[in-house]
Amino acid sequence: MPRARIAVLVCLVPAVALGAGAAGFAQRVPTLPATVDEALAGLPRLETQAQALQRDIDAARAAVQKRMDEAGAAAEARAARQARNFEAFMGMSAAEMEDAEDEELEARMLDQMGMTMADMEALENMSDAEANAYLAGRQPKTDGLQKFAAGAPKPSDDPKLERLTREYGDWLPRHSARAVSTSNDFTALKQRWAREHAELDARLDEQLRPRLRAVPRVDCGEAGIEPDAIQSHAISLERYLAHEKLAPEQLKQGVAFLSRQRAIVAEEVDFADRFAKEAAGFPEMAAQGTAVESAALQEVSELLRMTLDINRDVVRWTENRAGHERSRPKSSCG
Repeated sequence: MPRARIAVLVCLVPAVALGAGAAGFAQRVPTLPATVDEALAGLPRLETQAQALQRDIDAARAAVQKRMDEAGAAAEARAARQARNFEAFMGMSAAEMEDAEDEELEARMLDQMGMTMADMEALENMSDAEANAYLAGRQPKTDGLQKFAAGAPKPSDDPKLERLTREYGDWLPRHSARAVSTSNDFTALKQRWAREHAELDARLDEQLRPRLRAVPRVDCGEAGIEPDAIQSHAISLERYLAHEKLAPEQLKQGVAFLSRQRAIVAEEVDFADRFAKEAAGFPEMAAQGTAVESAALQEVSELLRMTLDINRDVVRWTENRAGHERSRPKSSCG
């Protein structure tokens, strides 16, 4: 008999005979303002909010991981206890059972249960109720069967468990696909902005290079004859101003992108909170519940990171332009 059927034998013995949710974090992710000036003014506050929220997310993920570790340890303890019970029931060590032939294990188990192969053949054609009644009349040779079967996992026909198992199976590839899609879309957005600035830079090189070469040169004493620093600075400032003009449209695109992502994350965290709560009622779903919960928190963390990244990106040229203006030379020689 294949070893897999050993578990089936135990399951056939009747019991009567044997004795802050992620959504809250998602709602705390700040939204981007409507203008670049507001984005620049609000950046320090946004960074402070982001740091505080990320600390809370990290703490929540640590708590989820702790529950995951505890559930794993409990499962390992149950498995070890059940293995010892099975050894006691069989009267054999794990090593002895590993070395034994399937037929020897089958005969040993049937003997310990007070059953024969004829009993097994009879059970194959019985309903569950008939099998339970039939098995209730068998007299096991050892009470080790009681102890082992009492701890053996019983198949569940709870429709909620079936639904949760199906939902997790549907969620896993959907979540993976969404994560890849979000990463690709964000990368494409940032690459498009970088390309726009690079193309603008190339055009500005063509436009500003002749003008910079034409700047009058002045006698700066020991420094020699140099291009007029004030005029050169004014021309180079045009580069910063041109780049800064791209920011409003890029902010608009960033807001639209984040709006779509917020809707996706909202759907993910709502599912995660509901799924984790329901899965908590089934020990066999502990790993899946914590996995979904942890993934939802990571989604919130990513939304927060992208929000902060976009805000910083759209105000970068405004900051650069302001810095360049502050460096304006005091004289034609600098």
